Amino acid sequence: MDTIALKLLCLVLSLTALLSVCHAAETMDGYQEALVALKSGKLEQALQEVDAYIVKSSAPKGFELKGRILHAKGKYSEAEIFYFSALEKDPELVSPHFYLGEASFKRKAWSEAIQYYRVHISKNKAAKESILKTIYCYLISGNFPEAARWLTALDPVDENSPAYYFARAATAFSENKMPEYTELLRQSRTLYGNDVFNTYEPDLLFALKALPKNRE
Repeated sequence: MDTIALKLLCLVLSLTALLSVCHAAETMDGYQEALVALKSGKLEQALQEVDAYIVKSSAPKGFELKGRILHAKGKYSEAEIFYFSALEKDPELVSPHFYLGEASFKRKAWSEAIQYYRVHISKNKAAKESILKTIYCYLISGNFPEAARWLTALDPVDENSPAYYFARAATAFSENKMPEYTELLRQSRTLYGNDVFNTYEPDLLFALKALPKNRE
């Protein structure tokens, strides 16, 4: 091969590599834009961005993200379809099991939620959010011994997550121990701050409304 032909070949290969990098960056930007829009509460924009991303890339994370966006819009059954699609594309993924649990939780399908959360926990032993939601579901289902057993899996001195305090608070509320319930929430707000507290409180209140009445 002469020198000119060799240079042309190198140029073609370089351009091909550059185009591949640009395409990867473009699709990554689309995913990031969808994620930022979701985090900002711009759900319609997030949906448009993720749909565009899915057209360009069949990566499982795009399908999972679309499920999360639909979940944020309150379309829980539709969200589940995309979580399952993500798992079909990559059965080794862990996070879709958590999001399936979240969708079932919002649909008040407590037994289903427990199953998904427990799968998530089996794949990620430090899944504090799944443990907390499992406790909520057992309390709602009236299975208080299981709720108490799972409570022991949470760390009361965890500096990063208030899951233990919220699980204890839900248990106290279910036992009609209102002073203890109030104190646990006060401690949680003090230790973790308002932003974290406000992230956890809505699901707690959602769960408390579903608790069985007249527990002895």
